[in-house]
Amino acid sequence: MFRRDEIVGRDEELLARLGYKQEFKRAFTPLEVFGLAFSVIGLFPSMTSVLVYGLPNGGPVSMVWGWVVASLFVLCIGMSIAELASAAPTAGGVYYWTHTFASPRWRNLLSWIVGYADTIGYISGLASVDWGCAVQITAAASIGSGQTYVATSAQTFGIFVAVLLSHGLPFRVSTLVLNGMATNYTAGVDASVHISEEASNAAVAVPWAIVHNGFQLGRNVILASVLDDDSQKVVAASRQAFAFSRDGVLPFSSILSRVNKYTRTPVNAVWFVIITAGLLGLLSFAGTQAINAIFSVTVNALYIAYIIPIVSRWLGDNDFKPGPFHLGPFSLPISVIAVLFMTFMNVVFLFPATPSMNYTVVVLGGVFALSIVWYYFPVYGGVHWFTGPVRNVNVGDESSSPNTDVTKEVGGEKKIGLCSPSDTDRGSFLTLGQLL
Repeated sequence: MFRRDEIVGRDEELLARLGYKQEFKRAFTPLEVFGLAFSVIGLFPSMTSVLVYGLPNGGPVSMVWGWVVASLFVLCIGMSIAELASAAPTAGGVYYWTHTFASPRWRNLLSWIVGYADTIGYISGLASVDWGCAVQITAAASIGSGQTYVATSAQTFGIFVAVLLSHGLPFRVSTLVLNGMATNYTAGVDASVHISEEASNAAVAVPWAIVHNGFQLGRNVILASVLDDDSQKVVAASRQAFAFSRDGVLPFSSILSRVNKYTRTPVNAVWFVIITAGLLGLLSFAGTQAINAIFSVTVNALYIAYIIPIVSRWLGDNDFKPGPFHLGPFSLPISVIAVLFMTFMNVVFLFPATPSMNYTVVVLGGVFALSIVWYYFPVYGGVHWFTGPVRNVNVGDESSSPNTDVTKEVGGEKKIGLCSPSDTDRGSFLTLGQLL
C-alpha cells in the first residue's frame, strides 16, 4: 500500500504532465470523491423533485421502469467519461479532453464551445435543484397551513436566493462545528419513552410520537439531501469555472482564477457560480414554463459537453493512451450507445410544450450565441489568441502543447505519455471484466 504523501506526489506528477501545477489542497479521499459524485447526481432529491411531472404524465410505471431503463444508458455515459477522466484527471475535464483529442483544425473552437456548455450546464444544474428545494419548502409551508398559504413567485424566488447564499457562506467560514453536530439530530429517538409514566394514554401516545417523529425526520432528510446536492454542485461548478478561467476564456478570468491562499479553494469562482445561478432564477417571473427550462438546460448543455469529447476521442487525429481505468474491447460500443442516447435526449428536451415555447432554446441558444460572438469578435475574440488549455508548468520540452507527448524522468526511466503515465507507473489497467 502506498502512503498518502506518496500517492499525492504521484497525483501532482501526473498533473504536471498535463501541463498544470498543483494549486488546490488534495483533501478528498476516494470515498469522499465518490460521495461528491453521488451527491452531485442527486439521485434521491431528483426522484422527489420530478414526481410532479412523472406521475401525472406517465404514472407509476414511468417512475419505476423509467429510472431503470434510463440508468442503463446513463451508466454507459458514466463509463465513457470515466475512461477520459482516468487518462487526463484535470479540473478542466471535458474542455481539456476536447482540445486534446479533437482534430487540430477544430479543437480550439470545439473546446471553447464545450467549456461554455459545461459551465452553464453545472450552473443551471445548481439553479434547478435550488429552485426545486425552494418549491419543496413552500409546499411544506402550504401543507402545514392546511392549504391556506400559497407562495407567490417573489416569495419562492426569495427562498431560492437564500438557499443559494447558504451554499456560499460555508466556503468563507469554518463548518467543522456544524459537521460535528450532525449526529446529534438523529439521536434520542427514545426520549418520549422516558416520560411514559407522565403521559396520558401512554400506550398510544408514546409510540405515535416516536413514529411521527420519524416521518418528520424523513421529510427533513429529503430537504437536507437537496441542500447537500446543491452544495456539491457548487463544488463541481466552481472548479469548472476556475479551470475555464485559468485559461483566460471566461470574462474577468484574472479574478475568477484566483485561489484563496488560506483555504486553497477558488472562492471567487464559487461566488460567480452562485450569482449566475441566482440570475437564472429570475426566469421564474416569466412563468412556470420559463423556470422549468433550467432543468432542460442542465441536461442539454452537459450532454453536448459530453458528446463532443467522446466523439473526438474516436474520430479526432490523436493517439489516445488510456489510464488505469479502461473498458478494453467494450470501449467503442459503450461510447456509441452513450452518444446515441445523449443525442436522442437532447432532441427530446428541446421539444416545446403545446401551449407555449421552450425557454431552453432561449437560455442555451443565448449562451452559445454569445460564446460564438466572443470567439469571433474582431481583434479581441478568442479566435485571435485562444490556443486551448494554457500550461502553467514546464515539464520536458517547454514548447510542447497539452496535446503532444510529454517526457519526464521517473525512477531513472524516461516515461512518455499524452494524458497519463504508463501502466507500470500507476498500476495495471482496470478492465471492464475486472469491474464485473
